[in-house]
Amino acid sequence: MLTVVKSYAVFNLKMLLKDKIPLLWSILLPVITFFMNRKNVNNEWDLSYWWVYIIVCCYIYGVGLYALQLKETGSLKTIFSIKNSPLYFFLGNLLTQVIFSFISVNLLNLIVVTILPLSFFKLLIYSTLTIFACIPVAFLGYNITLLKKIHANTVNSIFTIVIFSLFILLNTNHAINKYNPLLNLANLLISHSVKDIFIFVLSAIVIIMLSLYAVLKFEPTSNERR
Repeated sequence: MLTVVKSYAVFNLKMLLKDKIPLLWSILLPVITFFMNRKNVNNEWDLSYWWVYIIVCCYIYGVGLYALQLKETGSLKTIFSIKNSPLYFFLGNLLTQVIFSFISVNLLNLIVVTILPLSFFKLLIYSTLTIFACIPVAFLGYNITLLKKIHANTVNSIFTIVIFSLFILLNTNHAINKYNPLLNLANLLISHSVKDIFIFVLSAIVIIMLSLYAVLKFEPTSNERR
């Protein structure tokens, strides 16, 4: 199992790192907004808002949407002919994005420590915890593969508009922020409230358990007739 998952991850990482644009794009907006709001960053945990945005994008684009795109192009037929396991495929993509998220957030962390007197070691530890805390997002996002007759480009466009809007709202006091998942997750990481953490862990378990259906039922063939 580990060998197959590792093989998927290595292949995906080679493809990602071969093209530097996804890496640069993943941190471009966070870097710009950081410079605009750097005076509001007082400690390491304040970077949570930027970390959460980067990681959520990696998990949605790189796991669920990526699987949907490969499915549409028919590329998965070859991959699944080697090892027909939807679970291994999902775990391979998840591991890829955990590593890619780690690289992306730490590029941001390196930029931050050149500007502010913060501890890179703390940023490294806290951002890594955030990466693992956001894993349920990857499971939740994978449910888009269950949707019939919907194109990956459509989902991509919708998610881009939504995630960009939610990220911009982080810098406002708009009432809708009460329902902003990026803000709520970042605030949870910052507050360290035992009650909130318990609710989050319970919710994460439920999300993962319910999303396993999408993981295990994923099929490599497109819904479209060719």
